[in-house]
Amino acid sequence: MNKQARNSGKDKGRKALYFSKWYYTSTHRQKANKRQAMSNGRLSK
Repeated sequence: MNKQARNSGKDKGRKALYFSKWYYTSTHRQKANKRQAMSNGRLSK
């Protein structure tokens, strides 16, 4: 029982880490895309 609990806790931590990494990269990419679009719009004008 203890071993199972320990494993599930480790798995939860790994999932949370993976999710936070994915969330950070996706939001960062969106910001970069917005910045790129803004600079592109400035150049086209």
